[in-house]
Amino acid sequence: MVRRARKTGQVQIIIVTNRQLNLTQFVKDLVKDYPEVVTVAVNTNTAKTSEIYGDKTEIIWGSR
Repeated sequence: MVRRARKTGQVQIIIVTNRQLNLTQFVKDLVKDYPEVVTVAVNTNTAKTSEIYGDKTEIIWGSR
């Protein structure tokens, strides 16, 4: 999911997954190419339901 603040143009990226991923290089490339990205987070949902988001979201780069 991508969220963009209208007033500041800052962008927050939330990656939703059902397993652990190594996103180190992806995040490095992303923030290098898109300096408006201020936060990258991962939401993990392992439940077998129609819910998209899980209960746990972890910021892996940037700030809230």
